[in-house]
Amino acid sequence: PKLELPVASLTHHIFHRCESARWSARPCSPPHAPHTTCSSSRSTRCRCSHSWTAPRLSSKPSIRHTSSRRLARAASEASSLAPRTALRQSAARAWAARARAPSVLTFSAVVDGRPTPIAASNVIFEPNNALDYTGTEDPRIVYDEKAQLYYMFYTCYGAPSVLLCLAVSPTPLAKDSWVRKGPVFGIASEGSKSAALLLRDIGPHYLFWGAGKIHVTTSDDPTTWASRGELFIEPRPDMFDSLGVESGPPPLKLSTGDYLFIYNSWNKGWPTDPSTGEASELAIGYSLILRYNPAWVILNGSNPAQIVQRASAPFMSPTTAWEKGVSPYTCNVPRVVFVEAALPTETPDEFVIYFGAADTAVGQGRIRVTAA
Repeated sequence: PKLELPVASLTHHIFHRCESARWSARPCSPPHAPHTTCSSSRSTRCRCSHSWTAPRLSSKPSIRHTSSRRLARAASEASSLAPRTALRQSAARAWAARARAPSVLTFSAVVDGRPTPIAASNVIFEPNNALDYTGTEDPRIVYDEKAQLYYMFYTCYGAPSVLLCLAVSPTPLAKDSWVRKGPVFGIASEGSKSAALLLRDIGPHYLFWGAGKIHVTTSDDPTTWASRGELFIEPRPDMFDSLGVESGPPPLKLSTGDYLFIYNSWNKGWPTDPSTGEASELAIGYSLILRYNPAWVILNGSNPAQIVQRASAPFMSPTTAWEKGVSPYTCNVPRVVFVEAALPTETPDEFVIYFGAADTAVGQGRIRVTAA
């Protein structure tokens, strides 16, 4: 890959997950449980090149643990929600018994390519009911210029429930501006998460969602999704995405009119451990068995539910110490590169991506789509 510096003129914001209670001062070691310029010719093969920079969001957020008063109020709210959401009463008890801070969403302003440090004042979204008392995670955000509204699809983590949820805001950095729309597919949609919205000028809009397998569904209203849709991307045996696939950031429009859709994946032992050159499945310990890699598909611009081309290899993998979670870098889950946000640059078919590394750091990279 051709290495390049990040675009210096970009000014935007990064939204990411912060798990204040899961910070670790040591590298991961087993046993850790796992928590992933094309031409217009359809026959043209595509490729992605990339570069990356070391993680800059090194400041750990200072987030207080939930107070007993707040826990009591939360338990009361959880109880009041139970009749109309069919939540078990145990959810309220679990919330009241919670002893550590939940995961929250924060932001970092990026000016001239440099993110600002994260602090408690940067928290813009956090749990507030029984659906998400363990945490709010995995945000993907799209801005609707016509409605002047931000749509954020995120995970409501209720332990053990995991639900895909939606919130909207005209001013996302204002914590009180977010309006929660609740579970996208209803309270019975256990296991739904990770959604990337393709917002079009004229409907239908497309929602690519799922972890393990990716589904696609359509709607003329970005806030209402009546159907869970159809299976779209599955794992492939003996490939880098053999164990699972998960939606990445919202699809990115190419100069051809098609879309680049980045998805995340994980595998066991494909093809080798880059640090040793040996087959990963021969190694001992979780940190050398599973690996998370981002890849891509090209979507038909006229019919985004149609895949024109799918990558035969990931465009990047965890290779640096901070991506692997190797000492002295902090690690929550080892060997992880996981893309959740991307933005176009001033250069056609070139994008800046933001990715999680070892479930701890946020890295910045740059990819370019070219005809192979």
